[in-house]
Amino acid sequence: MKKIKDRIVLGAVTGTVVSIPMQLLDVYLYKQGMTDVAYGPTAARLFLKKKQTETLGGRFVSAAVNAVNTGAVGTSIVYMLSLSGKDKAVIKGAGIGALMWVGVAGFLSNKGLNVVSKKPATPLFSLALHLLFGGMSAYTITKLGDESLFLDKRVQDRE
Repeated sequence: MKKIKDRIVLGAVTGTVVSIPMQLLDVYLYKQGMTDVAYGPTAARLFLKKKQTETLGGRFVSAAVNAVNTGAVGTSIVYMLSLSGKDKAVIKGAGIGALMWVGVAGFLSNKGLNVVSKKPATPLFSLALHLLFGGMSAYTITKLGDESLFLDKRVQDRE
């Protein structure tokens, strides 16, 4: 299988594709009443009023915001793995996912968009989804990325 040699393409593709099951799980948790905030409409609120987020156009805006965000996070994971090596990639990726959770789901949602959950399980499920996203992205990056993108283990061992 041909490997991806461009860090930005690798991160953008991986982040966007890996986010799809996370988004579906987020919607499932919301529809089951396990959470009271669906993050898709929340993303659209960066650009639209709350009542516009449930429209077809709002869903397109939400998808675009999510694709840009997850592609950027995927790219940051690629660069982090390029600098630090592929060892323990899933743990490293989960760490980036946790930072994303604090930044996006925590700070931006609560301070910038004033979206506050009434259910304690909501942020916990969100953290789990972000950890899973980061870990799965890192794993996928190590499988799809060309070896030349990552720090050579032999170089690390000599340092």
